[in-house]
Order: sequence, then structure tokens, then C-alpha cells
Amino acid sequence: MMLAQNHLRQLNGSDFYLLEYSLEHKIKKAAEFEKSGKNLHAIQVYNSLINENPEFVDSFIKLASLYEKTGQIESAKDVYKTGLKFNSKNIDLLLSNGQFFIRNKLWVDALDILKKLSPEDEPFVSLLIAYAYFNLEDYELSKMHLLRFVISDEQPELIYEAYLYLAKIEYVFNRFEDALKYIAKAELLLNDYWELHFVKAKILYRLKMYSNSEAAIKWALKLNSKEPELHSWAGKIYIKCEEFEKAERHLITFLESQKTVSSETHLALADAFQKQNKYLEAEKFLNAALLLDPQNLDISERKKILSNLINSTTASDA
Repeated sequence: MMLAQNHLRQLNGSDFYLLEYSLEHKIKKAAEFEKSGKNLHAIQVYNSLINENPEFVDSFIKLASLYEKTGQIESAKDVYKTGLKFNSKNIDLLLSNGQFFIRNKLWVDALDILKKLSPEDEPFVSLLIAYAYFNLEDYELSKMHLLRFVISDEQPELIYEAYLYLAKIEYVFNRFEDALKYIAKAELLLNDYWELHFVKAKILYRLKMYSNSEAAIKWALKLNSKEPELHSWAGKIYIKCEEFEKAERHLITFLESQKTVSSETHLALADAFQKQNKYLEAEKFLNAALLLDPQNLDISERKKILSNLINSTTASDA
């Protein structure tokens, strides 16, 4: 892309204000094209702005955003790359590029860009870096950046979101009491967020506080009953609470939402059915679990126990 060199920094006085007005007018015109679905026209305007004024970073950000919205991820990456050739230290462009990589789960690329920004100047960077490290499963580095972020003077909802991620990290490391402390902090502002109650339910489950875990998973389901994993965990929790019919219902909901499930799900369903004396249904799911995990001796032993129960029931009925 050939870019003109009439840099904004070379302008002053009335020339600068006239150019600034012209740039804003063109950006507005491009936005109107986007709104009416005329994306090619909008792209032409943005490219024209970039060619004429490469230091006007809004053009790069808007064009990259348009490409991203229309699924042209590689084109968006190229726009950011070009923009940073001319504006390598521009905070807005770097931050926009970092968030673009985060949204598209390009974690390593996100870190490469975000590390060029100073968390002291832009505390939000610490949260984005922590999020990238979390998804790369580098939990220690994620925690370090989260702790740096929570002492910043950022928006409260972002601080409490950081507490939620700290709880997730402590859960990964089996530090359940610490995880619960962070959940308590996050709850102050995120109590209407389903994932908070889900994480809380898992923590309480691991602490063997099953009735409290049940209350938490109920809240999570109330807020988002369409999330399949919630039903999987609800099934496990209800088994521990000896509410086997509810466990069955949630596990079946989870099973029907998936193309494939692990042997663990089949075993949980076998438990739920067996506790309700539905032995034939239990046997069906034990067989399915064994197909998925044929070397598991525990499943084979459970099949023997269940077979004895079926035989004794059949004999008594006779």
C-alpha cells in the first residue's frame, strides 16, 4: 500500500483544523456507508484516508473493525500491521490491536502487542495480558498481572472481573479456600453473572459443601439455563445431594446437547439411575462408559455389582 507522507505533525494553525474537520467528515461518511450495508464504499473511504493521512489512526481502527465484523480476519491483521508501521507507539492503535487479538483468541499475538504498552500508563493492559496468559494456561503469570490490576484505579466492574479470574486460578491450583475468598469479593458487583455462580458451585463441590454448591448451581442455571456444562455439573452436584431424579434430568439435558461425552457423564447417569432402582437404564450407561474406557477396572466391577442386583430383583419378582 503506497502511503502519502503529508503527516499531521507538519500542519499547524488553521490548516490543521481544516484537515481535522475533513478527516472526521470522511470517517462519519464511511460509518454511514457501513450502517447502510455498503461495506465496499466504506472500505474505499477508509483506504483513501489511510493513503492520504497515515498518522490518522482512527482510519486503521475503523477499517480493521469492519474487516473483523465481516469475518475477514487476515485482512484486519494486515491493516493493524500497516498502521503500526506508521504509528508504532500509538496507544489507541496498540490497545485496539491487542483487543482484536484477544477477541479472536490469538493469545500469543495479543501478548506481543500488549507488552509494548505500559500498565502504569494504561492499567487495563494488565487485565488483557492476564486474560491472554490465562487462556495459554500460564496461570502464575496470569495471577501476577491480575494482582497488579486489582490495585489500579480502574472501573469497578473490571476490578471485580479480575477477582473472578483470580478465583478460577486458585481453583485450578486446588486452593479452594482462597478461591472462595476471591469469589466473595467478585460477588459484590457480579452477582447477576452466571459464570460467577458456576465457579462458586464448583469450588463448594470440591470443598464437599454440597448443599451450598446446589444453591450456587441453581443460581447459575436461573441466569443461563442454555449453558450445557451447567447441566453436567448440576447432575454431579445433585447426586451428592441424593436428589437423583434431578441429577438424571440435568445429565440427560447435557447428554442431548453434545455430539460426544466422556465416560464420566455415562457413569454419573448410571449412578443416578441405579440409586432410583432403574437398573436396566443404569446398565445401559455403564456399558456406554465401558466402551469409552475399556481398561477401567472400576467400571467392570460396577457392572458385576449391578448385574447381581438385576438378577436378585428378577428372582424376587419371579
